[in-house]
Amino acid sequence: MDVINRTAFPALAFEGLDTQDQPFHVLVMRITYVLRPGAGAGQCTHHLDFADDQAPLAATDSFLGDPALTSPRGESDYAPFKPRCDVLVLGHAHAPRGRPCRRFTASLKLLRPGPAGQALLDASLGIVGPRWFRKKRWPLRWIYGLLRFGSLGLVRVNPWTLTAPAAIGSVPLTYEFAFGGTLTIPVEAMSRVPKKFRLPPERQQDLGQPAAAYARNEANPIGMGHATLWALQAGRVKRLPAPQIEAPGRPVTSAYFWQNARGKIKPGKELTSAGCGPLGRGWSPRRLLAGTPDAAWVRERHPLLPRDFDFGYWNCAHPQWQTEHLRGDEVLTLTNLLPADARSAVQDAQGNTLARFALPGHQPFALVRYPDGRTASVALMTDTLILDLESGSVTQVARARLPKAEPIQGLEFRMEVNPSALPAAREAGRP
Repeated sequence: MDVINRTAFPALAFEGLDTQDQPFHVLVMRITYVLRPGAGAGQCTHHLDFADDQAPLAATDSFLGDPALTSPRGESDYAPFKPRCDVLVLGHAHAPRGRPCRRFTASLKLLRPGPAGQALLDASLGIVGPRWFRKKRWPLRWIYGLLRFGSLGLVRVNPWTLTAPAAIGSVPLTYEFAFGGTLTIPVEAMSRVPKKFRLPPERQQDLGQPAAAYARNEANPIGMGHATLWALQAGRVKRLPAPQIEAPGRPVTSAYFWQNARGKIKPGKELTSAGCGPLGRGWSPRRLLAGTPDAAWVRERHPLLPRDFDFGYWNCAHPQWQTEHLRGDEVLTLTNLLPADARSAVQDAQGNTLARFALPGHQPFALVRYPDGRTASVALMTDTLILDLESGSVTQVARARLPKAEPIQGLEFRMEVNPSALPAAREAGRP
């Protein structure tokens, strides 16, 4: 199959395989824009222009630091299929009016254009200043011990408190600041670790430093606020940092911390990490979608996909930051995701910093040629939208798939440009 790219944007065709072992063609294109201040269409405060330097397709995953210890920053574009669109925001949440405060909300809304303004995504994060889970002072713990003894263990009072948050001006939007984490017990405390939790010598360097044991949150192993009772006791922990990014309506409390440490959280009531970046491939929300890699799979199907593999595994965004595939002309409203003094940003009555812009409406597609002379136009739908607000770039990754059962002679990547979104049209429309 001959593949020609007639655009200025990185594009590639490769092969995928479904759970029934049927191959298909995957077409992918990456388009990079610059987010510029200045009114666009409608009530937009910003607009997008094609970047002079188009970033190449991402061949590998990227991380903020050590892949085992830090958040993913981006994922490879070589996903065979994403059933939904990932909306990823990289940057910081900023306090209203630029004034440090204890709590505020950052959010993103994504609407289809038109009178109805169909809402495709309305996601928000609760941002909190630094605070701690702190063990209560010994007189109170002594009284609680008497209560527990006197009630034959029926009364077990929470010995932990959550401090009031300090004021904060901005918080990085990474999973290091969300609920989760790994509590590490040093080797010198080995004797205090229950035998069933002790690491064998060959695994004591699992986390890059010597450890007797660790209590790990499988949904977000790099966050803060997770601990187990045995780990707290073995490590003689007096305080732990509490999460600074929360899911709306699901605040982190000292009661939850204590119940979680004791393994008393009911199924379905667990706190999930809140965030707007990529989730790790090995973290439980995604790992559970990868199917069942059991002995039968190893014996009968490896290296093919498990029969119960869910292609939602390839969606890396938090479920609350996923939506249907985009057309490429949607309107986004950001709240407290840019600094208060950002050019062209506006403030609402509460002092929240607002920015609004539209995707330009350019449509990538492929012209497919068949051996019998037929041609077909196949739209590439946006399944990844990346807002890198630190660098001021917005990236669309668009994808399509074609069955391989019907032979294809060749295909051409093309772009249908929306002329009204080009700089010349904006200049012509100015008074």
